[in-house]
Amino acid sequence: MKKLLIVFGLLDLVTLFRDIKNPIDTGFTSASPYFVAIAIGTPLCYLSLIFSAYFLIRQSKVGLWLTYGQFPLRLLFVILSFSFLLTINPFQLDELGYKYFIGALMGLEIVRLIITIQIHRRHFGQKTIPTLDKRKKIEWVKRPSPQQKLIASGRDCASLKFAVLYLSLSRWTWRRF
Repeated sequence: MKKLLIVFGLLDLVTLFRDIKNPIDTGFTSASPYFVAIAIGTPLCYLSLIFSAYFLIRQSKVGLWLTYGQFPLRLLFVILSFSFLLTINPFQLDELGYKYFIGALMGLEIVRLIITIQIHRRHFGQKTIPTLDKRKKIEWVKRPSPQQKLIASGRDCASLKFAVLYLSLSRWTWRRF
């Protein structure tokens, strides 16, 4: 399943090269009030595609984190991993069909995110994404008591008895109060 990261990295490269030649029509024009945000955000998103493709092909955890950060931006700027399907579309779509097809591509993007999360959990451990699994139990390691440490050190018997008595009384008084 980890090999899918390589496929996702290659999809990022295909998206980068495809969208530079034929960007997806989002309907925004230079008269739009959001034009400045789109003019700045889209090139930054394409730049991050280069880095995510590199790290995903190397199967690195950094690529996964870049994918998580890119996800909302991909949907916002309509930079979709499976946008190459628009170029190999054998049938002509009207405006409504085009919107449904873009919606399906966004659904594929969500499926890609879910698969990425599963890969992250399975191959990169619980250090980054905590999971609740009742089958796994925590093993407690019992530390040696101060008396056991003194016995293991091999000191003389008289000082050992005094130390054990002192430590046991101090433990009792500490717990008591």
